Amino acid sequence: MFHVRDRSICDPSHLIRNPLGPAPAMLGWANTMAQTRIAELFRTVSGLEGHARQIQQEINRLSKVEGCSGAVVAQAIRVTAFIRHSLLQAHRDAQARGFPHVGDVSIHFPLLNDSIQF
Repeated sequence: MFHVRDRSICDPSHLIRNPLGPAPAMLGWANTMAQTRIAELFRTVSGLEGHARQIQQEINRLSKVEGCSGAVVAQAIRVTAFIRHSLLQAHRDAQARGFPHVGDVSIHFPLLNDSIQF
């Protein structure tokens, strides 16, 4: 599992760096996703679909590893697993606060060949 060591590397939610850029791009991307995008996902039922779409777009950017080194691909897979875990935890926390199960919003993780549905 990927572990975030320096949580201070974080971008504004609408200016997220390219996750495959120079170091520490993937770390900054993961921090920003966890601290902004995932944190916003379950704020309102009406905003769920739009926020999920934004997260999906970011996951798709991370998944464009064709031509990258094996080390970058391995890190991208670990970061994707971290994001998946963060999303599941945010969903559990939201349900504990009474957020309803919507059932028709999903996020796909190409590098993991997996999807989750909310």
